[in-house]
Amino acid sequence: MKKLTHIAAILMVVNSLSAQWIQQNSGTTNYLNSVYFTDSNTGYAVGFNGTILKTMDGGENWISQNSGTTNHLESVFFIDQLKGFAVGYTLANTLLKTINGGEEWMVDTIHGGSSVFFPDSNTGYIPGGYISGGEVIWKTTDGGNSWSYLQNSSILKSVFFLNADNGYGIPMIDFGPIYHTTDGGNNWITQYSAIGGEGYMNSIYFTSIDTGFVVGVIPYFGIILKTVDGGINWSYELTGSCLRGIHFPTQDIGYIVGDNGLILKTIDGGNYWDYIGNYTNDDLTSVFFPVADTGYIVGSNGIILKTTNGGTVGTIEKVINPDLLKCYPNPFTSAITIEYELTFPGNFSITIYDHMGVRVEVIEQHESQGKQQFVWNTKGLPAGLYFCRVQVGNETATKKIIKTK
Repeated sequence: MKKLTHIAAILMVVNSLSAQWIQQNSGTTNYLNSVYFTDSNTGYAVGFNGTILKTMDGGENWISQNSGTTNHLESVFFIDQLKGFAVGYTLANTLLKTINGGEEWMVDTIHGGSSVFFPDSNTGYIPGGYISGGEVIWKTTDGGNSWSYLQNSSILKSVFFLNADNGYGIPMIDFGPIYHTTDGGNNWITQYSAIGGEGYMNSIYFTSIDTGFVVGVIPYFGIILKTVDGGINWSYELTGSCLRGIHFPTQDIGYIVGDNGLILKTIDGGNYWDYIGNYTNDDLTSVFFPVADTGYIVGSNGIILKTTNGGTVGTIEKVINPDLLKCYPNPFTSAITIEYELTFPGNFSITIYDHMGVRVEVIEQHESQGKQQFVWNTKGLPAGLYFCRVQVGNETATKKIIKTK
């Protein structure tokens, strides 16, 4: 089952006033990899060189904590207000644990990995760990007091568990299969994702027992995978930037972040993803909403962004019926006719993007209605993949077009 929808790369020119993310003063320029909040005021961010930041006032102030390590930290997770874990693997296996809300962190250099996830207060998983025999998944059943590795584990970067036994994982390298376990990670079933080969999966999130998402990157495009049948089938959408983090504060509302400041939002459970602004050129790595409308994003150069209204001011861009947009001939050589049927009056524009999401042409037509037709002459542009995007007010439709010569 395949669904190919081109978003984000085609949505890069949405008015930045359509969303509201405010940059916080993190006090660091270190690369931040992960953010986690235990309530609406208290949160943590971790990153390179052992960086751990904590806020107790909803991001107004971020205080650097003594992690006891200079190793890079990749992920942070708290199982209650006081007890949390941070892990890394880039320079060495690193597992940090606190039982007093980060006032003190205990350093463990035997265990560690690329991410950490607890489906309940006792059961936790750390994929991407390493022992002399190779990569392993560490598991605890006593709240992190002791860890053992799973004998039959796959080489995974990140996991998401619906409960102690039922979980999913994505591979450490290459855009390979997705893995599913129903026995707490003792055995993993291979699920094929419709795309394989070069690229990376970066993050996984499930909103229900059947519905889940994976975000990552393949050559030239970011990618969103979605399943609605527990991973038996995966559909996909393509974007213009590498996607790194995903979080759903509710079953219907979710956010994805990626390189070059990319922020996407869905309000219908991931059927459509809307581009909601560009507030930075930094790469964004992790997003977390402790409550429905208040969320945080972290990334490169120590950037931390915050929203208190779901990231949106007024309405966000909606995808309208793509069948009303016709581009012919397609493929084409030097010129293509672009036709669109306006079912309601509005300010009308056409924008052409290349395969990297760079705008190459803008055709504007003010207040119009009915059938609109334009001819786009490529003026010597190279052969390749392009996108044609129509916008009427705050609604859009897009089509892939291919130049052959």
